[in-house]
Amino acid sequence: MGFIQQAQRNYHPESVENGEDMPSLYITDSTAKVGFRENRIVVTFEDTEQGYPIETIDTVTIFGLPHVSMKLMSELLRRKIDLLFYSTDGHYFGRFANPDNVNTARQKAQAYLSSDPDFRLVMARGFIGGKIKNSIDLLQAHDTESCLTESDFRGMRHSLEWLARADTVEELIGFEGNAAKAYFEALSKLVPPEFAFSGRSKRPPRDSFNSMISFGYSMLYRHVIGAVERHGLNPYFGFMHADKEGHATLVSDLMEEWRAIIVDETVLALIGQRALTPELFTQDPDTGGVFIGRDAMRTLTRALGEKFKQTQRYIADDDYHYGFQYALDLQIVSLVNAIEAHDPTLYRPVTQRDESAGAT
Repeated sequence: MGFIQQAQRNYHPESVENGEDMPSLYITDSTAKVGFRENRIVVTFEDTEQGYPIETIDTVTIFGLPHVSMKLMSELLRRKIDLLFYSTDGHYFGRFANPDNVNTARQKAQAYLSSDPDFRLVMARGFIGGKIKNSIDLLQAHDTESCLTESDFRGMRHSLEWLARADTVEELIGFEGNAAKAYFEALSKLVPPEFAFSGRSKRPPRDSFNSMISFGYSMLYRHVIGAVERHGLNPYFGFMHADKEGHATLVSDLMEEWRAIIVDETVLALIGQRALTPELFTQDPDTGGVFIGRDAMRTLTRALGEKFKQTQRYIADDDYHYGFQYALDLQIVSLVNAIEAHDPTLYRPVTQRDESAGAT
């Protein structure tokens, strides 16, 4: 039916108060009805009814096709509470949100710089460099049985070294592609055989591991797009990814640094704990795609929520520990600073290691 996932605690050493953030409400059953009554979000499923005080809810996330009343939607808009829509297998459809955070001057500068090749080049180096470093970190942390050798990391380290020599964003994307190929080849050696992961596949995912990380990336996407809009930026004016109708390129840019350390990390941990098994997934006989089942979706959603809550050192030259949302805000604030100053060097990538971090 529905369940509450507590949001992460924002930690900062200079905070006056470190109060608990408000939680998100997830509705995971298409036969549920979601309405608003007596200042509560009311979820009805068969003969069961649950109510949640609306003041305590930060976001409502809908999977599948539950009925959502217009009264609730109006109240969510009035209170500036986001309503997110996903397919039953976790594909992100969109969000229903109040537009009050639009910053016209900031977005004009963002749009102008998204066509500036020099600005884009420096920004893309930051996005890709952070992604590669965090990918290496993840592999090293999970290689508990020393399955990987230096050759498994060579492609990633080669790409990282050559980023500084690239003259165009297109060259950088080529290096990123080579690093991603090496990463997923190495990652496949850490995934148990029963999940049959041999490389990245999507639309549709060809195995249960790909199904899980695709679902996780979709959940990550909604966190990033919400934060981007909250800071007055336009999610569709990016700096690295190519423009495409309906593609929030800035969100894709910012997500790169988070994929491994949030989503891939969570999925590997769940597999290691045997909290998920291949039997929880279904295969479409027509397309061959493998899709996450409802029980697996609930388990992964809860685990990602816990991951978002954890505090850790997300920025290489910053010893403080932050929750994901706070670190994401720091990332976007640095991007805002870079845009408003027309200086891409002000952007601070999310990287947990220094560039000189050593070999395996």
